[in-house]
Formats: sequence, C-alpha cells, structure tokens
Amino acid sequence: MKVAFQGEPGAYSEEAVLNYFGKVDPVPCESFDAVFDAVVSGKCAAALIPIENSLAGSIHQNYDLLLHNDLHIAGEYLLRVRHCLIVQPGVKKKEIRKAISHPQALGQCAGYLKRLKIKAEQTYDTAGSVKILKESGARDTAAIASRRAADLYGMHILEEGIEDNPENFTRFLVIQREAAAPEFEAGVGAKTSIVFSLKNDPGSLFKALSVFALRDIDLTKIESRPLQGRPWEYLFYIDFLGSIHDEKVKRALDNLGEYAIMLRVLGSYPKFMEAEQSEDPTVSDLIHSDMPIEVGGRPRSLAFDGSQLWVACADEVEVVAVDVATMEKSESISVSVPPQAICFDGTRLWLTNSVEGKVIAIDLKKKKEVMSLQVEAFPRSLAFDGQRMWVASGDGNCVEAFDVSSGEHAALIPVGTYPGALTVQGKSLWVANSLDDTVQVIDLDKLTASEPIQVGNNPRSFAFDGKKMWVANLDGHSIQSIDPKTLVASDPIQVGNFPSSLAFDGNVLWIANYSDASVQAFDTKNGINLQMLSVGSDPDALLLDGKRLWVCNSAENTIQYITL
Repeated sequence: MKVAFQGEPGAYSEEAVLNYFGKVDPVPCESFDAVFDAVVSGKCAAALIPIENSLAGSIHQNYDLLLHNDLHIAGEYLLRVRHCLIVQPGVKKKEIRKAISHPQALGQCAGYLKRLKIKAEQTYDTAGSVKILKESGARDTAAIASRRAADLYGMHILEEGIEDNPENFTRFLVIQREAAAPEFEAGVGAKTSIVFSLKNDPGSLFKALSVFALRDIDLTKIESRPLQGRPWEYLFYIDFLGSIHDEKVKRALDNLGEYAIMLRVLGSYPKFMEAEQSEDPTVSDLIHSDMPIEVGGRPRSLAFDGSQLWVACADEVEVVAVDVATMEKSESISVSVPPQAICFDGTRLWLTNSVEGKVIAIDLKKKKEVMSLQVEAFPRSLAFDGQRMWVASGDGNCVEAFDVSSGEHAALIPVGTYPGALTVQGKSLWVANSLDDTVQVIDLDKLTASEPIQVGNNPRSFAFDGKKMWVANLDGHSIQSIDPKTLVASDPIQVGNFPSSLAFDGNVLWIANYSDASVQAFDTKNGINLQMLSVGSDPDALLLDGKRLWVCNSAENTIQYITL
C-alpha cells in the first residue's frame, strides 16, 4: 500500500505515516498539492496531511485543498514533535554558527537558538535540511529535524527536545478516495468533519452552531476560510464528536442544511485515542534510591567488564567507567570523537569512530589504544563472537569482522540498507537493517547471510529469550519474535512509544520506551505486559550485569539501574 506525504524521507509526516499505518510504502511529495494529486490520480491509496499544530495553528492550504478535491477524511493521528539539533559526526555545539530548517521548526526553537546565539536560516523542509547538511559537509551548521531524519542520513544528534514548548503536537488527517467504513460503533470514539457556507445575514452563524448545541454535540474545532471570489464571505470548517450514523448527528446536519448555502461532509472517522499504559504503583521501589548517576552528555551505549560499567556518551570525547560496587564514577579514558557504540571482548574495550570510519581497541589494564582498524563506512554498532569483533558499517550496507588478537580483517558480508543493531546468539550473528525494515541472520561458520526477514518499522535492538529472538521496531512502536529455526517473524505486538532497546533477564523481556521515559516488563511466554516503570528522560540503551538492569537516560545525561 502506497501512502503519500509532503516532504523528504525522514520528515515528521513520514514518521506519522509509519506510526499510523504500520507496514506501508511511504511516498514523498514536493508539495501538498502533489500529495492530493497522488491520491486523486490513484498513484497512492491514501495520504496523511498535517492540518494543525498545537503551537503554530492551522495549515490553511490543506483546508482549501480538502474543499477543492473529491476526497474523504478517513482517520486522524496526533504526533508529538520533538526537534533535534543535528550536526556532522564529531561537531561540538560551540562550533555551530547557523541552524537550517523549515520556518515553522525554526520558530518553535527560536528561544533555544537565541540562547546559543545561533543564526536561523530557512529551508523548504525539516528532513530536507538534514539532507542539505549531509551533502554540504558543513561543520559550522546544524539542522533542526527529527531523530528519524538524523538516523536516515547518518548524522549526529547533539541534543533532542530543543523546542521551546514541550506541548508540541501536530494533528494529521488520513485522506483517501473512499469514505471510511462505519466499523466503529455509532458515536463511540467517532469524529466528523464538515464544511459549509452561510448567507451573510444577522444571526446566521449563531443559528448554524445552535443545531449542535441543542443536541449536546461537542464541537472540537471551528475554522473559517475566505470564500474565493466573494470578498468578506467565509467557509466554516467544523469538527465535532459523533458519527454521521448517529441519529442526533443526522438530525443536526438536516437542520444545518436549512441554513447553509453549501454543506459537505468531509468525513466521519475514528477519533484518535492515545494508547493507555498501565502502571503498577509498587514497582517504583525497584529503582535504587541512589540513582541516577551523572555520566556525561547523552549516554547511548553500555559495556560491562565484570566489575565496571563503561558508558559512551554522544556529546563526550571520553568513555566513563562506573564501579558497580560503589556506584560511583571510577575512571575515564579520552578518545578522539564520541563513540557510536562500545563492546568488551574480555580484555579490551572496543569503540567506534564514525568520523574517521574506524574501530578502536583499548587495553583496559594499560589504559591505552592498542588497535585502530579501518572499516568500510560509518561504524554503527559492535558485537563479539568469542574470536572476532563484528562491525555494522551503516553507509557501507555490510557487516565486517576483525580478529581481536591480530586485528586482521576476517570477513565482509553484504546485508540490507543501513545495518545497525547486532547481536550474537550461538553460531549466528543477527543484523537489523534499519532502512529496509528487515533482519538477517549470518552463519558464523559459513559466513553467509540469510534472506531478509521482514519486520516492523526501523528495527533497533535484539534480545534472545532462550527460544526466540525478539526485535524492537523503533518507529513501529512494537516488538516481535523470530523463530531461529524457521526464520519466521510473528505479528508485531504494540508496546510503548519508540522502543529503543531490549534485554532479557531469564524471566522477563525488558523494553526501553524512548518517548515514554519508561522501562516496560514483558512476559514473552504469555505475551502480556507485566509492569511499566518510570525512568529518566529518553531511555536509549539497556544492559544486564547479572544482578541489575542498567538504563541510559540520554536526555538527562545519567544512568540508573533496576534491581532484578
């Protein structure tokens, strides 16, 4: 199924498409006119268009296009907009002189930019600004866009949630050629959108609105637009709760028809309802009272050496160790650029250098670099199989291996687009291809890759529960299991918002829900949610040390643990 949206790949509109529809083929369009044309012509089955923002107000052009095209509103979706400050890998905040983005995004971050004395420059699109930055190679310029856009173009996020007002939501409408089927109960969770015009007589608008008030129909939106060709006359767009299949709504619209010159129902559709998440009030006791521990700017990767927890931060040119006995920072090792990922091989700490396209090995006893190995392109993650260190080369669309003793290049295996997460299980290496929405399994003896396994949107993390491999689909807000024998994936299971990391403790699958500031406990045997624990903002990585579950709170520059 093809679904149109306005903007470049990585735009907030594309994120909304994937969140709402799940597994579809998003089709980027240059303009809103092109989006509507794609649906009218049949090129796309549907489209998702922004109609209003909680800070910037209505998108008037789309109201006009709804009137001029014979399409129907079939649904709605609310997206929480979190703007990121995005730069070339290795760039520091103090180097930035200019920020580029869509005018609306720049306006929503105006206070932030002013505090940092960064000049704002307008571009045609948020994701497009990241594309421009990537192509230019500029190191004094940042783009303001989504996390998805940064991931898509292989760029670095310096800070997330930089909007001046956190209550930043955009409402989207689903449009298609056919009216939505009345699958929902009449009046229960339903919303209807209409447009009408009136005679310019005293009290005409009062009479029109009274048809709803007299029947206790709740109006949720009123918008007026100029009536083209007739100065100082207006069209009125109204959203209200209820379905056109409700008797009282039918009577209200019949009554309105007595006053209106023109009346058109744009659509009657299910009202967007945010997923409710249960929280056990007793589970907060599981979080250690001495937490969190400050470790540096935006912690994003963890490794355990048996006594110390090593932390790599996106904004720091060092890796920090925390002694798990004292729960205090014990030491740090300077590096040249912030590592994308770290991994312990039993003796050395390995880390990625995405700027120079290298992986580095540090001898933890001598506290010095002992290997620096060139990789194919943009190392994203690491995994150790007992003999070889595996590297996901994102821009190279491959995984490669190095012998940890000699540093010799041991393998290079092509995989899908923009490989990210890696995990070793038995004699297999599992690879998540972020942009293909696929997983592949590499036989570590034969060094061959399986056919791609289709999963949810943007697979981000793995965990093995003893029988099945679980994968977290970041943009799909879901998890699903894969049978290692048949390589067949189960249907996705909805969890919290943006599941970023998984860990299995022998009994429970733990899920870090990035946008919910929570860690979720999931029973894989029975397929049910057990608990939801609040943690710090933007939990981005999980790691088990045998006794505890460690969590990176990337927006708060801290780590904390949960006692198992």
